[in-house]
Formats: sequence, C-alpha cells, structure tokens
Amino acid sequence: MKKKLIQKYMFVFTISTLTIVLMWGILTYVFVISGNEPDGKSPQYLVNTFEQYVNFENDIVIDKDGKEILRKNGLWAQVVDGYGKVQYAYNSPAEAKEEYNIFEVGNYVLNSNVLGENTIFVREFSEHTGYGIIIGCDSSKVSKVTFKLTGGVWKTAGESALILCVIFILAGIGAGFLFSQSIAMPVDEIIADINNLEMGNEIEEKQSSKIFQPVFESLGRLKLRLNSVERERKRIENQRKEWIINISHDMKTPLSSIRGYAELMENNDYSVSIDEMHQYAQVIMRNADVIKDLTDELKFSKLLENGEIQLQKEEVNICGLLKQCCEEIPAAYDAGSIQYEFEEEQIYVSLDKELMRRCFVNIICNAIVHNSCHVDVVIRCKKRDRVFIEIKDNGCGMNETERENIFNRYYRGKTSAGTEGSGLGLAIAKEIIEVHGGAICVESEEGKGSTFFISI
Repeated sequence: MKKKLIQKYMFVFTISTLTIVLMWGILTYVFVISGNEPDGKSPQYLVNTFEQYVNFENDIVIDKDGKEILRKNGLWAQVVDGYGKVQYAYNSPAEAKEEYNIFEVGNYVLNSNVLGENTIFVREFSEHTGYGIIIGCDSSKVSKVTFKLTGGVWKTAGESALILCVIFILAGIGAGFLFSQSIAMPVDEIIADINNLEMGNEIEEKQSSKIFQPVFESLGRLKLRLNSVERERKRIENQRKEWIINISHDMKTPLSSIRGYAELMENNDYSVSIDEMHQYAQVIMRNADVIKDLTDELKFSKLLENGEIQLQKEEVNICGLLKQCCEEIPAAYDAGSIQYEFEEEQIYVSLDKELMRRCFVNIICNAIVHNSCHVDVVIRCKKRDRVFIEIKDNGCGMNETERENIFNRYYRGKTSAGTEGSGLGLAIAKEIIEVHGGAICVESEEGKGSTFFISI
C-alpha cells in the first residue's frame, strides 16, 4: 500500500506539473512564438510590406491588388510624403486628416481611438524614401495596449519567475487537496467499518480505489472470520454450560451417596453393626475417590491448557507402556479382548512416562466405556522416522459431528450419557501428545468402530 500511495502522489504531482508547463507553453507560444509568424493581412504586419502595392510611375496610386487586400480586410490607407501631406488615400474615413505633423502621428501610433475610433500603423517606404504609408482600421478589430516595463530585463525576468513560483505553489496546494481527499475519504470509510466490526454490525461491500481495495477485502475477510469465531465461541459456551451441568450431576451422585450413608451412621435411632459400618465406609471411600478423580482431572486439564506442565522425559519402551496401561484398566470395564501387534517388542521413545500413561489409558478406556457391548481392541505400534501407534476398536463408531468435536473440551457425545467422568479425557490426551511434539487424529464410521492414530 505504501508503494501505491507514493505512486498516486507522484501521479498527481506529475499531472499538475505537466499542466502548469503546458499552460506556460501555450502562453509563451501565443505571446512570443506566434508573433514570429504574423498574419500578413493584419494592419500591424501589412504596413511593413504594403510598399509593393504603391505605384510611383506617373501619379502615386495603390494598385488593384493593394485595394483588394484593403477592401477584403476592412482597412484604409494613405500615402504621405516627408512633410506629412497626404498624396493618395483609399477608403479613408472622414476623421482622417489631409496633413499630419510629427506630434500627431506619434500620438496616433501609440494610442487607439485618438483619430476618431480608428487605430493606425505607420511605416516609411524603404525604396521610395521621403514617402510612407498609413494603414488604419476600426479599433474594434485591432487595439493597442501599452505595457510598462521598469527596472530592466533582470527585474522583469525575476517578476516572471515569481509569478511562475506562485502558480506552482497554488497548483501544489490544489494537487495536495485532491490527493488528501482521495486518501481521507476511504480512510473514513475504513474507520467506520472498523467501528461497525467492533459493535458487531454488518459492513457493506465497497468498490474503492485500487489502493484501498485490498484493505476493504481484508475487512470483509475479517468480518467473516469474526462471525465464524463468534459462532464457535457460542458453540463452545453452550458445550461448557452443558458440561458444567453434567459434571455437577456426576459429582452430585457420589455426594448424595456419601451423605446418605453418613446420615445413616449418624442416626441414633438406627443401630449399625460393625460389618455394616465397614460396608458403608467402603462405599463412602469409593465415592470420595470418584469426586477426587473428577477434581484432579479438572485441575490437570487447566494446567495443560495454561502450559504449566513440566515434562520429565526419559527413555521409555512404548510397547511395554501400552501393555501396562491395558493392565490398569478397571475390571468393571468389560472389554471383549485386547490384542497387540507390535513391529518390535522394544521401541524406545524419550517422553514423560506418567503423562503418556495417562494419555493411553484415557484413549483405551474411551474405546471400551463408550460402547454398549463387548468391544475388541487392537493396538499396533511401529517405528519409522517417528513412532506410530494405532488404537482400533470394533464398537459403535461415531458420526461426523462427533469426529469433529471429539478432542474439544467440554464436548460429550451421544454415547457419553450415563457414564461417569469429566468429559475431558480425549482433550487431555490430545494436549499431552501435542506437548510432546506429536499429533493425534481419529477415523470412525457409525457401526464400524473407531481408530485413533498417534505419532510421537
């Protein structure tokens, strides 16, 4: 844009300069150059060559051609001798004199409308010395204007240069005004569009100059992006509200159980045996662990989101870690079978063992918990330039909406209903993998199971 602004300014400046030079050239041609190519039929120029039309052989007369020129151009003429006496006249007006003295001729030559309403031009003949010609016309055709020059040539040239500078300054001011207007108006529109974006109002599509058109196009794209971000924000906000309701419900269930058994043991009207007390205590502890797991999950998720987790990396056999994670899955999770297809039994990777263990447990448990029937899980691992892991199940699979949102915080799919947990498991798993510089994605089809692809 900076380059285009400079180009526009230079364009305006160049056009202004050329306009001034053109005007100066035209005036120079009119007042200077054109004077070197006079119209021979104008009285001020005809007087210099009219001697050829005067015949001195017998009597002084103007020949036929000379009379024709005078007649066609509305001129009159008098031939005078050296004493100012008129020797011959053609078409002369009543105001014309029969005899002139030197003072009268000087006054007539310098001024118009002194001899009636006529302007005259006087020239002495070059061949017939002692004689001259007076050519006159109505002052409406040709008038004389007297210019006064003082101070010499240098002063006149200086004044002319000053006038030229003034013209340049005025032209510069005009060009600057036009240039600033062409810049200010689009800038005002840009500011108005930005204010509309800030207030959430729509902005109109505009066809501006080539300089600012990219800006308006960028504002249009920004508006689309802001609309998309706003829609995404509202979607996440709705998910978060729904998630809070689910979490509240998940915490309320064990708390209700804890409170119920505590009130039962506290009631003096009810006799509790030692065995029942042990049984109630186990239920309370189990439900307390559920609440603790939920709060730990929330805290851990927040630490990951804020980047406050410090990796404790070590060389770990990823195959052994995957088997260990499967062994840690609670027996209550009823899996059909878990199979391992490892390219090698020992594949070492530098990673944080505890974080990655948590990641794998979340993914494998997700494959088992969110399927309504016994599910078979296949875990594959191989090493190329990176380590690639597949965790595949033959469960109920996911639709497109679930696939797109499965790693988002606060999202719980249709198979999550009735299951305990924070709903952050896969979001945490994705963040753990990404903090190790890896990537995770999922392929799934309803009724055909899901496959998670991990690269570290």
